[in-house]
Amino acid sequence: MDKTEQILLALLTRLQGTPYEPADGSTVAVARNLSVPSLIPDGGLVILRDGDSGEPDWTLGGFDDHHYYRHAIPVEIHVQHADGAERDQRFSALVGWIFSVLKGDRTLGGLVTGMVFGLPESDLQLVEGGAAIKSGRVMIMVEYGCEI
Repeated sequence: MDKTEQILLALLTRLQGTPYEPADGSTVAVARNLSVPSLIPDGGLVILRDGDSGEPDWTLGGFDDHHYYRHAIPVEIHVQHADGAERDQRFSALVGWIFSVLKGDRTLGGLVTGMVFGLPESDLQLVEGGAAIKSGRVMIMVEYGCEI
């Protein structure tokens, strides 16, 4: 398994393995590269996307096969509720949970040299005949080196 896949699986495992329990007792669904359904689970939906590792950098001189990457990994957040205030609260709580998971180990067990992330951008999607969906994306930037 290549280093990029190891990193993505480590992120997915951390998200799936960290309990998140909304006040209403529902559970959040966490998946990788899933198509967004028109009906979101009550606890919300978190989707890890593969992202873009970009172009590699390497040490000056080019005498080794060690490349360095800054990989942008989007994590999508989706919540659905008829009440706008409740929807916003659920979205905010889910973002806070994701941040706490990411802050727990910014090296992913030594797989990356660093990780940064920022506040999500968000959007409201109206659903004909159903409750609106609030969606957002947290961008995670990881830095790592690997042998090619």
